[in-house]
Amino acid sequence: MLALAILGLAAGWRFTPPPRALAQAVAAAPAAYAHLHSGEVMANVIITPGAAGPVTIEIQVTDGDMAPVQPLAVTLDLALPDRGIERLTREASPVEGQDGVWTISDLVLPLPGQWSVELGVRLTRFKLVRLGTEIEIR
Repeated sequence: MLALAILGLAAGWRFTPPPRALAQAVAAAPAAYAHLHSGEVMANVIITPGAAGPVTIEIQVTDGDMAPVQPLAVTLDLALPDRGIERLTREASPVEGQDGVWTISDLVLPLPGQWSVELGVRLTRFKLVRLGTEIEIR
């Protein structure tokens, strides 16, 4: 009886994927994408991977004609109020050699859900454009 119980338990473990396979599944998650626009600027926000956990965010800022814009600063606010997560604010850093591309790499999104995104684009010392939308994180 004891041998059968041990064999039964060992057979059940085959349904548990190894941790390495779980990590690869999260890394293979598709990126989450949002397009924000106003009369003056447009922005594409790409969150890689599009799943809860550590993420890298790339922000591409352009004008209405899709030409890159080089703002003075870009800030990103993320919130998930229905799950109790208030605004997370991060300053983006410009990517060397790529006009209008900014990145945030030190962010952890703890839960999946419909996140509220607000982007602040400082065009001049006196002009700040705010763009907002929602993005689905799995």
